[in-house]
Amino acid sequence: MNKNITTRTIIIIIFQTLFWVSLLCAKDNVTYEKDILPIMKAKCYSCHGSDSPTQLDWRKDMKKYTDDDIGSRMDSYELLMHFIVGGDMGALTRRLDDGENTEDGTPGVMYKYLGSSKKARDENLTTFKKWIGYWSLESADSIKEKAELDWLDSMLSDEAPVEVDVDAKVKEIRDKIKAPKN
Repeated sequence: MNKNITTRTIIIIIFQTLFWVSLLCAKDNVTYEKDILPIMKAKCYSCHGSDSPTQLDWRKDMKKYTDDDIGSRMDSYELLMHFIVGGDMGALTRRLDDGENTEDGTPGVMYKYLGSSKKARDENLTTFKKWIGYWSLESADSIKEKAELDWLDSMLSDEAPVEVDVDAKVKEIRDKIKAPKN
């Protein structure tokens, strides 16, 4: 009987340990539905919600929408991902950045909306950074422009021309971004 109690006690301790470890790990695992969606609803949907125009429509009349403080629609995972790894790759990170990743230290235009205090903004920004996994302010177009300039510089020098696979560079950044849905 003593042996069964000991074995049972060990099994209970193991399961309790696994339970608490899984809870601790889940706390650090930032997900769209658990962490990002509440921030988006609280801080972003007033300008980027279901009443907002699609990115394509927004671009047709940017001045009007900007003057009216209306951004393009980002009220779903798919629409938000467009600004992270899609056609507007890097747009979200550039707009939310706190300025630590820019040469002049200027924060992105949406950073101020992440919270009512610096602490709140930084906490929400940290959550976005953990979720996205790779914080790049570069767009696919800026990567292409840099590659073209590198190639042009190499052509104007006495060096051999630089071979640059621009699509591979863009894919490399997209592959580093995790942004899980759940």
